[in-house]
Amino acid sequence: MVQRDRMAESPGDVMSSLCRRYGLDLIVMHEGTDRSALVAHVRDRRGHDLVLKRTSPERGRGELAALRAWSDTGFASRLVAVLEPNLYLAEWLHGPSLAEMAASEPVDAQAIGRMLHGLHAVAPPANLRPVRDRFTSRRARGLATPVAGAPRSRRGPDGSSDKR
Repeated sequence: MVQRDRMAESPGDVMSSLCRRYGLDLIVMHEGTDRSALVAHVRDRRGHDLVLKRTSPERGRGELAALRAWSDTGFASRLVAVLEPNLYLAEWLHGPSLAEMAASEPVDAQAIGRMLHGLHAVAPPANLRPVRDRFTSRRARGLATPVAGAPRSRRGPDGSSDKR
């Protein structure tokens, strides 16, 4: 019997194989947030809806650290199990994600604010770089994206502001 080349397997084949290995039913595959992620809505033997996610080693460490830190806040998916390095199960949250919503759809800004406040109340894991640093480094390289409607500060060549 010739073993199939793992690189030639489709994402669906990979997730189907993982589901068989861990006794999960594959409900539907989803686009990952980056090209290296495989994400699926699955169901365990008890009928619980879960997310099965395989991440890249670079992103996986940070994702798992954040999920562990936020798991009991009630504001993020609860981490259910780490099955393998960079492969985990998390609670499935029903409803559209913010990423799936059209920009014109109304959102509950107060609910989002409460969620962010709750997540920020948890000390960040030691091995995570603060998000603020990501934007600071982008801004230093001139890559920061301005927020629509936000006031722009004007600075002179010496860095001084023209605000009085």
